[in-house]
Amino acid sequence: MRSRWRFGIIAGAILSLFSLYPQASLIYNRGAEWNGHYAYNDIDEVAYAAYLNALIDGRPRKNDPYTGRDDSPEARQPESLFSIQFFAPYIVALPARVLGLSVPLVMNLAGAAAAFLLGLVLYRMFERIIANEWAAFAGTLFVAVAGALIAGEGAVQEIISGTIAYPFFPGLRRYVPALGIPVFFLFIGLIVRLADDESGIGSSRRRRTLSIGAAVVCFAFLVYSYFYLWTAAAGWVVIFACVSLAFNGLDHKRVANFAVLSAGMAVAAVPFLLLLAGRSAEMDTTQLLVSTRTPDLWRTTELVGFLIAAVMAAGILTKAFSRRDPAISLAVSLALVPAATLNQQVITGYSLQPVHYEIFVGNYAVAAALVLSVASLAGEMFQKRPPAVRIVGAGAAAAFVIWGGIECFYTGRVLDVPNIRRDAAYPALKELRTLSDREPDTHRQTVFAIDQAVADDLPSIARQNVLWARHQSIVGSLTAAESERRFFLYVYYLGLDGPALDHYIRTDKTAVIALFGWGRHSARLSDDAKPLTEQEITAAVRRYDLFTDNFSISDAADPAISYVLVPNNMTLDLNRLTRWYNLTEGRVMGSTTLYRAHLREKPLAEADR
Repeated sequence: MRSRWRFGIIAGAILSLFSLYPQASLIYNRGAEWNGHYAYNDIDEVAYAAYLNALIDGRPRKNDPYTGRDDSPEARQPESLFSIQFFAPYIVALPARVLGLSVPLVMNLAGAAAAFLLGLVLYRMFERIIANEWAAFAGTLFVAVAGALIAGEGAVQEIISGTIAYPFFPGLRRYVPALGIPVFFLFIGLIVRLADDESGIGSSRRRRTLSIGAAVVCFAFLVYSYFYLWTAAAGWVVIFACVSLAFNGLDHKRVANFAVLSAGMAVAAVPFLLLLAGRSAEMDTTQLLVSTRTPDLWRTTELVGFLIAAVMAAGILTKAFSRRDPAISLAVSLALVPAATLNQQVITGYSLQPVHYEIFVGNYAVAAALVLSVASLAGEMFQKRPPAVRIVGAGAAAAFVIWGGIECFYTGRVLDVPNIRRDAAYPALKELRTLSDREPDTHRQTVFAIDQAVADDLPSIARQNVLWARHQSIVGSLTAAESERRFFLYVYYLGLDGPALDHYIRTDKTAVIALFGWGRHSARLSDDAKPLTEQEITAAVRRYDLFTDNFSISDAADPAISYVLVPNNMTLDLNRLTRWYNLTEGRVMGSTTLYRAHLREKPLAEADR
């Protein structure tokens, strides 16, 4: 028993160190100038951190940290991506609030804890099925570090083709799917436990009841934490039930188990549907929901899964494997998870950013299936535990640790520059938080942050909202027109004219995201992605010209800017901003100068500027 937990703890500790690599890199790069900020390992983490910051500050579940809009009896807010998937952030936010922990600290703690739990859960599942601690140890490390590789992404992209190595350990993106991935595999382990003996019910009714109850709790956590994990879990249960019943026969007790489990899962999902019904009118468009029934069968994870399933089927047909071996049923079902999730639209008629199934869950399911298939091919060797198995297992584990280091090196450096910029501006963000202690309703104050890396990061540290940021639209409290207007205000205060905006759109994906949505800057996120047309760009520039031609004091006051963050290393023309606002109390803080902004009663005349 000590050996079992020892190997799981070691695996978890290794994965925790991997999760902290970007932070170590930031501290190394900044040296004595490090200001204490956390390093993100995925650009979307700032939005999750912003929502976490709002919860730690005691704001309601339905809040928008980017605009300062909170749900209240006077101003009801719609459900958002974050308010529906609230379990994971509350698990982090509640203890952080009680203990007085900062967002940078809890982001690192949450990532390390999630990585540790992933190692522990995976190891225990593999050790129980494979019955060899060294093989289970190596398999655990493989699944965790090969997530990007199985999807054909990560370091292998740069090594083979020279393209940017991205993402960094996708399953460790904080706090989702990082906190959900261990629960996903715990859910799988609990279900396999129900079907691992001839009766399909375990050793007793009490054990069966506890296993089903625990599985339903895990499923509920996934439902209210991350859409792609719970839908993948639901799809896997259907596949596993079919495979298990086909391989073991229609035992009525086994059927009853799956029926009770399914009923519990359905009950857990009902409140989700009610929350979803109250979602923002903009949410479907913002999240790129597409109506389609087109099959999607050629992604890397699917092809690897098909190959594993074919090998398992051939082994059963040739009597090389026993179809009653639980490892076989599990391997086949996990191998088919990508095909099921990436083609659910054939039945439902809707597709929602399917790449997330490929890099956040399907790849890990296939990696686990690969481990189980190799264990099955090895046959009784693992059970006999000859010295060679220990040597091979130790060698494989070392190789996977080395590959994890390679992934860290290649994918971690991609975000070094924005992480350095964020840390350099961190003192100004902390000062904004300090200033907010003196202000009532501080999250309604607006900050004009010129550096977009800083603007995106601001709500994760400060309490004020931001005039415009790249992730502002994904919360969904802004209409498309409001989001465009905020971006127009941002570029107007920067002094851009129509031709400059035209160039901005053509050369920077940030402008594309702002004006046309996340699905237009890349074909990666949507099955219905379309390149921008000249007509769309021209129309956007025309709308901006009309906006600037008719700009008035009412535009400058909505929203009224309270603070301005100006990067010290940029030469900027802020004449438009100072025409409408008086900037005072300029203080250099880190890489940024923080100004207090006061709306003028009337704009400065051209001669006065």
